Order: sequence, then C-alpha cells, then structure tokens
Amino acid sequence: MRAAAFHESKHLQATALISSSTCPVCGASDRRRVAPIQAEPDVWLLTCRRCGLASASHMPTREALEEYYSRYYQQNELGVTFVGKQAFAKNIAKRCTPRRILDFGGGDGSLSKAISPTAEIVVVDYAAPTGDSRVTLLKELSEASGSFDLVIASAVLEHVPEIRITMERLFRLVAPRGLFYARTPYVQPFASFGRVDVGFPGHLHDLGPDFWNRVIETFQLQAVLEASRPSIVETSFASHPVRTLAAYALKAPCHLELLFHRNPWWRFVGGWEVFLRFR
Repeated sequence: MRAAAFHESKHLQATALISSSTCPVCGASDRRRVAPIQAEPDVWLLTCRRCGLASASHMPTREALEEYYSRYYQQNELGVTFVGKQAFAKNIAKRCTPRRILDFGGGDGSLSKAISPTAEIVVVDYAAPTGDSRVTLLKELSEASGSFDLVIASAVLEHVPEIRITMERLFRLVAPRGLFYARTPYVQPFASFGRVDVGFPGHLHDLGPDFWNRVIETFQLQAVLEASRPSIVETSFASHPVRTLAAYALKAPCHLELLFHRNPWWRFVGGWEVFLRFR
C-alpha cells in the first residue's frame, strides 16, 4: 500500500543515509520493527514504544533530500494537494473563526483562504505563487513570529527530518485558546500485508493515534485534545468516486468505535487528524 499519491518512493544508497538510532521526537531507543521500507541497504519503519511515533530507521542526508525534492518539484506543480478544499475548510472552520492563520506547508494558501475570507494568512512553504495580498509567504518556519488563532500542519509533518524541533516551534506559535490542526499518513496497520510503501524518502514518519493520543504528555503542552480520529476524506465522489467510496468504507468502523472508547481496534484508515485546543 502507498501512503500517499503525491510522493514517489526512491531507493537510496548507503552514502545517502544516516542511521537514526533513537526516536526523533522523544529520544527513546526502545523501538520495534514494523515493516521494511527498502532493502540493500535495509531501512525499516520503527515504532517508538514511549511516544508512539513511527519513523524510518535511517534518515536521508540533506543532499539526498534536496536532490529528491528538486526532481519532485520539476515534475509537479506546487499548489493544493487536497482535492475537496471546501470540505477541508468546513472541517476546521466549524471549530474556530481565526483572525490569523499559520499554514505550514500550505502551498499556495488556498486551503487557508477557504477557511476564512478575511483572516491574515502566513504560509511557510517553497516559493509558491499566491496572487493574494492577504497571504505572506515564508520559506522557513523560523521566520514566523507572533501568535496565531489557527496553526495548520496538513500532510507535512511526515516530511520533516527534525520533527521535534518543528513541532515545538509550531506549538509555540499557537495563541492562547488557539487551535492546532494536523493531518498525517497512518499506514502502520497495513504492515501485516508485507512491505509498506510510505513514499520514502519523501515520507519519513507515520503518525497515528498511538502518537497523537500522547502528544500532550510527550511535549508537555497546556492544551486539550479536542479530537483525534481518522483524517477527513480528501477526495470527492464527483472527482474520484471509487477511491472516495473506499476511503469512507475503511474509515467508518473506526469512527464508530471512537464513539465508545479512545483507542479503536480498527485502524485501517490510511490517515489521521488531530485538533488541539491550547489554553
């Protein structure tokens, strides 16, 4: 199974890999093997027993990652990777009415603009055209300042080697009573069917309920977990009827279980989303 349609896998040689002996988030060394990602040299998907993060056993070098993305962006238009942007916007807007939005990895800012027609928007991403004076484009997260009523990290955290530093920066930018939203791939449950194609080295991490249900304790946040659930279906019946139907069918049992308890048995959902309300 492929984690996402937007990033092709690439086999890396040993010279392009750096062994990651500890969990990139909590630093624990107690990690179990979930599934092989590539062979010769071997790269495994490992799950941390302490914080629940699943990550590749080896990270690509900076040079290998730059080369990978330079080829990727030559072949793909940078913009929106979520087909049903109005559904996405409604999914978030019903929980907040933001005046300032930080969209980490937000492409051209279309999703944030769909959430609010009046909010000031700061997008952190590669140089994507926006054509909107409301949107400020930054290349690095470290350039963002102030606080934001809404911080979005949709389909981006899985790409970041330094995931703990990145998440800490994002959390610090959330205003009091502000909302943090993340959407991430979650393919670990499919590992029993064989090798998992996570889109390596584009995708370096796999984040599901085991991670997100502990994130407040892991990062010692002053926040409340408003929702932790299968991610919203990113396609529509009009654009991709078969794929959309399959996605709803896979996610439905988990949604049903979540009505009764926090840790569902059915986890074949493909992706996860979380809403954190900061105090």
